[in-house]
Amino acid sequence: MNRLNISTIQAVAIQVVGNKTLGEGISYASQLTVLGQSEEFIKEMIDKNFDFINQKHFTYIESIDLNPTYNFIKKIFSNPECFLKQSNNLAAYLYEQSIHPNVKCGEFYVILATCLYLGAKHECVILLKNERKEAFLSYENIGSVINVRTNYGVGIKNLDKGCIVINLNAEKGYVVFTVDKTNNGSDAHYWIDSFLHVEDAEDDRYNNSIKLVEVCASFVRELKKNENDIECAKTATAIDHLFSSGININQQTLIDQVCQMEPHKELLEDLLKDAGVGYESLVEGIHPDVTAIKRRKLTKFNTLRLGDDFELKVLNPDAKIVTGEDTDTGLRFTSLFYK
Repeated sequence: MNRLNISTIQAVAIQVVGNKTLGEGISYASQLTVLGQSEEFIKEMIDKNFDFINQKHFTYIESIDLNPTYNFIKKIFSNPECFLKQSNNLAAYLYEQSIHPNVKCGEFYVILATCLYLGAKHECVILLKNERKEAFLSYENIGSVINVRTNYGVGIKNLDKGCIVINLNAEKGYVVFTVDKTNNGSDAHYWIDSFLHVEDAEDDRYNNSIKLVEVCASFVRELKKNENDIECAKTATAIDHLFSSGININQQTLIDQVCQMEPHKELLEDLLKDAGVGYESLVEGIHPDVTAIKRRKLTKFNTLRLGDDFELKVLNPDAKIVTGEDTDTGLRFTSLFYK
């Protein structure tokens, strides 16, 4: 079961928002849309496209109160009667940010709903935009003749951009989850950065776990510059074992488990500081999120490549491995000692 499930949809406004640079304009909603049987389609679309793992929150340059999207949504939560007006305000603000040449015209949905999030009931505002259409065939049976037509529409898994704002922690920028499938790589991230202005939640277990694993990966990469591959592989294995142990990891535990030399301890401390892993989280301890660990695996660092013919995966950080060169043949060798 997902961490979030949409219970009921209370209000929907649909606008068409184009590319401002191309002068495509906006088609504003003059009244609320009645979804009817399409309500289940919208719920399934949300279920298929959001993973509800990487939690974010609204932010802005100086103050969150200056974030237009945050303010429009806050007004909807405060007074649902102004839903249609604020939906059109959101469409207007989205249009102002739609200036990148790759931004395409599409339907923009603003939805007020109730949801179950982590077992509790909350209000939420959902923003969806579809820029791509897929072709499908429709059939019409007229007596003995079957007519076939090609239509274009949105598929259940074809959501381009999305955002769900849960009415929790308003003063910290709400609990936010996003989708952005079309702006990967060279395209401008106008949906996430220019329209929503969101960033990873600093106190979220998933994001802190991601940061911690990335710091450890950087630590092993730095070690590889000065240490032999065997020691680096053992260090990566020790980190992997620590993350899989199920215990809370604080800074001292991490350093004691993976650093054998004083310079290494200083290096890891500096990397943690530079990465912005929450100080309070590290003092209290982070219980690693399993999904985050799987997405940022360290296992690639514990593989030793022996010439062109062999690879050795180190699964025990205490394993005794010796390398050398045979004087008679001039070939390299690796010796493994085990019980």
